[in-house]
Amino acid sequence: LEIIEKELQETLKPIIVEFHKKKEEINGEIVTNNFELQEKIETKVEHNKETTLEVKNDKIKGQIQITKISEDDNKITGQKKGSPIANVEFEIKDEQGNLVETIKTNEEGIAITSKLEKGKYSIKETKADENYELNSKEYILEIKENNEIIDIQIANKSKNKLPRTGF
Repeated sequence: LEIIEKELQETLKPIIVEFHKKKEEINGEIVTNNFELQEKIETKVEHNKETTLEVKNDKIKGQIQITKISEDDNKITGQKKGSPIANVEFEIKDEQGNLVETIKTNEEGIAITSKLEKGKYSIKETKADENYELNSKEYILEIKENNEIIDIQIANKSKNKLPRTGF
């Protein structure tokens, strides 16, 4: 019996365990869960020893990156159509309408969120540059994949009315 056990121990190879994303149907649509799973996990099982296998699931998270540009030539600032607009603020809300984050564009006209969990988000401009009109449109974007960065470009119209001086 000892010889058989020794041979068995020598022939034991690592066992490969595969995990797959859980898929389910909700309202006629196939959806996966909100977790990123490792595709394969390898472990060695030894004869007469307890083996513990720990599997870590990370929530799927991504980011939204907004690029803010001028829709036209701005006569006040001299910025050309397509130029970046700095200091524009946006509110990011989740599907329930809860404020998740407020972000502001930098000198390159770019604002990026922190890591957001998988799901749909609304983006709305709340503060425009003083020489541009506020863009009141609401945009809906969805984060679906882990580490995904969703890019959206939003343009603003110039006010283009020179300030009145004198009487």
